[in-house]
Amino acid sequence: MDTTPKPKAPRPEESRAGLAWSERNLDGMPLFLPNPRTDKRRRICVEDLIEGEGGMEVRSTWTVIGHGTLGLPGSFDEKVYVASLALLEKQGGPDEDGRLWFKPYELFKAMGTKTTGGDNYGRLAESIERVAGAHIVSERAFYSARLGRRFSRRGFGLWKYKLSNHLGRRGSNLEESYIRFDDVFLENYEHGYMDRLDTAFYMALSRPLSRRLYRLLNVKCDARGAWGVDAMLLKGLVPLSEGYASASEVKKALADAHRELEGMGFLRGAEFVGTGRGEASVEYVLAPNFGRRRLLDVVVSDGEGREAVELLHSFHLDREEAAALVAEHGASTCISHAEALAHQKNVRNPAGWLKKSLVEKWSLSSSPESVEVPGKAAGSSPGGSSGSTEGNGGGIPPTAGGDGAARYDACSTPDPEAQGIWKLVMDDAAGRIDAPSWKAWFEGTVPVSLDGEVLTISVPNSFAKEYITGRFKDHLEEALGARLSRCATLRIVVAGASVGSARARTEAEAARATDPEEVWRGLVASLLKERGTKVEPSWFDPYHGHSLGDGRLVVSAPDEDAASGIIERFGRDFDRLWKRRAGADGRIVVGLRGAVGDGGDR
Repeated sequence: MDTTPKPKAPRPEESRAGLAWSERNLDGMPLFLPNPRTDKRRRICVEDLIEGEGGMEVRSTWTVIGHGTLGLPGSFDEKVYVASLALLEKQGGPDEDGRLWFKPYELFKAMGTKTTGGDNYGRLAESIERVAGAHIVSERAFYSARLGRRFSRRGFGLWKYKLSNHLGRRGSNLEESYIRFDDVFLENYEHGYMDRLDTAFYMALSRPLSRRLYRLLNVKCDARGAWGVDAMLLKGLVPLSEGYASASEVKKALADAHRELEGMGFLRGAEFVGTGRGEASVEYVLAPNFGRRRLLDVVVSDGEGREAVELLHSFHLDREEAAALVAEHGASTCISHAEALAHQKNVRNPAGWLKKSLVEKWSLSSSPESVEVPGKAAGSSPGGSSGSTEGNGGGIPPTAGGDGAARYDACSTPDPEAQGIWKLVMDDAAGRIDAPSWKAWFEGTVPVSLDGEVLTISVPNSFAKEYITGRFKDHLEEALGARLSRCATLRIVVAGASVGSARARTEAEAARATDPEEVWRGLVASLLKERGTKVEPSWFDPYHGHSLGDGRLVVSAPDEDAASGIIERFGRDFDRLWKRRAGADGRIVVGLRGAVGDGGDR
């Protein structure tokens, strides 16, 4: 009896973090024998009828020929392959030469296997060699994303490799080795013909047939989480040994694996239809949790779908909920509505606005600032009665369009000097901002003033201001500092104020910035904004800004305990905030009230 403790099955929300990209052909076609101890064949062959050119059925054949001496890859080799995918994800994809760099203990860790002893390392080396020595022959069976069709190719493998020979005391390998994936794998990886595989969930399954079925169903089930397949074709895709000659025998062979997958919350059901005489099929349905995941994985496998999901997610929609909207309404429609939302004013519930606009099919004009709501007169808001700023969709106070439809406009007047520096800043920061965020959040920004070292930009709504401030302001100020000076700051305002009033406020703030108390209260406000409700504002009441000059801000404390307390609790935070404003040489000094400036600085 196997007494090895089984790993605890991760809950779906836990194992989601273990996702890795997996090549669809290699998941959908057989490569590894589930039970190599009893299945001693030297090759696997699967034939199927597929739709060819002109809609005619043509035969496709997938053949795997085992290593000359080590034979076909088995269940342990499949775990090594999946562990390599997990490490590939961690590495950020293949390097420029198509290689995955690793130390063998990292593969064992990804597999959840103990690494002590040289025997394990010998087994790993043999496994990598066995996979490398397996040759695949495709006759219209391997799909190429670059070619956009299935193609024929003879004698290609999964990878080549190099293992280091430098071993430590217990057989552990101290130097990096590499796997170099075959070009057909790399091409499909580059072109996105991949699926998300939950490697943590895979490793938690105890049966080789369960692990194989999970990989197969993960790629074969459609966006609804369902798949129907001929029972004997399923036998070949697993692959089961040739001794299983009927659908009822296939059903019996897979029964334990089906039970494990159902018990682990992956599978809702596997129904064999027509297992008597004649043809038989198997109808699979994934459990709701994994069904939603499958929908997400199907949607994001397309470039535009991935962009749409990430864009909706940036408005606080759950990714799986976003995928459902993209699947129902189309990626381009969702992107258009998300871009329109980024230009609206006073949206208190952006996720609700998005869902409502898509479900009720609000019309977008040629300008993303304008939205026409069916059945709403000018002056009424989509979330409720006239003038309301609440409601299911997060109401928006509109301005009336010329045709009487409700329209929502945001505009500011750009300043030429500010435009020039803002363009340079955006060019410098482009590498740190993904395309969906760029389209949603920055196409509607307007540079309205440049006063000294303060660049002011206007954004369409408070939500955009909050999002850009929280996610991108540090990157933008870093780029701005490189263009102006390290003391340069970015000011973000909500559209609606004129350029003149924005400048007036900027000048007033610049004048107040010479007052040490105003500067100190500004730093406190910044800290409270970062910490949220975790810090009580009244805690800072005893402290005051005392003096300011040459990048040095002196803060007075009422006694020794208060001075020590603020340094211990918030010293690093205030130092960081002050250096962001005053530059790298900026310094905050805390002293005792009545003694600061007279040798009492700390």
